[in-house]
Amino acid sequence: LIPELARCAAAGSKQRISYLVRRSLRTAMLYGIVFSGLEFLLAEGLCNSLYHNAEAGRWLRLYALLIPMLYCDAITDAMTKGLGQQKVCVRYNIITNSMDVFFLYFLLPKYGMEGYFFSFFITHLVNFILSLRRLLIITGETIPFSVPALSIAAALAAGGGVQQGKAQRLLRVLDDRPRLGVGHVHAQRRSAQRTQLLHGVQQLGHARAEAFGVGEQAAG
Repeated sequence: LIPELARCAAAGSKQRISYLVRRSLRTAMLYGIVFSGLEFLLAEGLCNSLYHNAEAGRWLRLYALLIPMLYCDAITDAMTKGLGQQKVCVRYNIITNSMDVFFLYFLLPKYGMEGYFFSFFITHLVNFILSLRRLLIITGETIPFSVPALSIAAALAAGGGVQQGKAQRLLRVLDDRPRLGVGHVHAQRRSAQRTQLLHGVQQLGHARAEAFGVGEQAAG
């Protein structure tokens, strides 16, 4: 795709460039949706078979929703480079990589995988928007709103899945708190009973010692 667009740009074939841009974005969106659906449906089974971990399947499903955006981002980046915008692509990559480092530095230690996913999602979304905007400017093309909208909607759905997962874990924690509280009360009661029993045994021992001393004095 890059050599073909470079050849068309050198020849001044705007009609061919317009065809390639539209056809490439539609094809990328079609492939992205197909493989996103396959990965979403097979994620749990694959992760259980390969990793024996249901949590990995949940994360794979979230990343599956990003596939349409990632496919369109890769194609857009390639077309932008083919049209002689390498410096612009490097600038966008520097911006998004700097954002990635910033987000990972602050979010990864505190939020773990959620922080990594947020960083991955935001940086690739920004890169896609900037690259697509540049492509449309240099080609003068207008594309159907459905292409970027579907990509971004899938990405936002993935972000919503992360928030839903965090909410479910929070609810499980809140549900467990009363049970933990009851267990803690029972443990305190058992500890108090053991203390009382030990105190009673000690008092009984002192009473027996005193009685033995009194008996010896009487015998003497």
